[in-house]
Parts: sequence; structure tokens; C-alpha cells
Amino acid sequence: MEIRMANRRCISPEEFWKWFEGRRGLSRVLPAIWTMKSCMRQLDGFADKLAVEIQVVPGEKHRILIISADGIGENIPVVEQIVAAAPRMVEWQVVAFRPAIDADQLQIFGQNFQTDSMRMVTQWVDGKLDVWLFFGDEERHRKEEMIAPGFLALDHLVGEYLVMTKLEHVEFLPAVRAPANAGPIWALPAILDAGPPG
Repeated sequence: MEIRMANRRCISPEEFWKWFEGRRGLSRVLPAIWTMKSCMRQLDGFADKLAVEIQVVPGEKHRILIISADGIGENIPVVEQIVAAAPRMVEWQVVAFRPAIDADQLQIFGQNFQTDSMRMVTQWVDGKLDVWLFFGDEERHRKEEMIAPGFLALDHLVGEYLVMTKLEHVEFLPAVRAPANAGPIWALPAILDAGPPG
């Protein structure tokens, strides 16, 4: 079976959801990657550089449709507008931004990362947090292959919205360069909750 995507793209959140509702049944039987790509193509008609992700909830009949700003702070208002316009759907829960998840292991782009092995150094500067994250090997950092996995790891740990609004400078470095005072990455949510000292 060959599936063709329509050439015409949606021009507003309301039109996007009307388009999505017309394909709800189809999206249940087609691969998630088709649904995500098809949604992103439609969103490109009025909101550039967004991402769409699908999560399956074990034991639940509904799936989660995540509308992501893809780490771009300027996209926050349009993501909120799109999600606010979403209709109620039994089969889908629509969520703004990648949510935080509680996991000892993260699988990103086919790579497995143990959160216990990811270390960090943090510093508050003018109300925002700078983060140096140490994980992965030297070779992949030289090839700049760890930037996207690093940001996705932060999204999964504290949620995409907080990464965009509370983190200022973020740098990814090989695990072997972690200083003695580097702490575990799973402590980041508590550091953000506590806020700047003083």
C-alpha cells in the first residue's frame, strides 16, 4: 500500500486539527513515524521548525501526541496556541513540549544512556542556570554527534519547557573530562526547583 501526503498544507491551528481529526483512524494503523512526519509537514504551513512525537502508554488505549518547540524558545507561543486549539479526542492526549520522564536509562537516536553515568556541573547566573554535561566518548564529541542527544536527555529529565526557559548556557563534554565535583544529572530537577541561592 502506498501512502501519499497531500501537497496542500494547513494554515492555522484550527485547520490542522480539522485535518488531524479526519485521519485519526488512519493514524492508529499506520506506523508512528508516518503520523509524525505527516503532522510536521502540515504544521510547516504556518509554524516552521516544530517537532511532533508520539508516545505509547502501556496498558492504555490512548496515545500521547507531543507538539514540541524542538528546543527553540521563540516557538513557545505557537506551540501553546496549537495545543490550546486541540479538540478532545478519546484516542489521543495532546501535550505541549516534551515532558519529563522518570527513567534510569534513556534511549536516544538508538543509543542507550545510563543516567547514573551522566555527570554535570551547574552554576546560577542572573537567575538562569548554566550546565556542563559530561557523557559519551571523545570521538563522538569531536564529530559533534552528542549535541542533539544531550539536549534530548535534558528534555527528558526536566521537560523541554524548563530547558528552554531556565537554562542559559549548556555545554556537552566527554565523560572522561568530568571534574571531581561533578554531580549526577538526575539531581538537575531538584536544583531547578530550589532556584538560585540567596
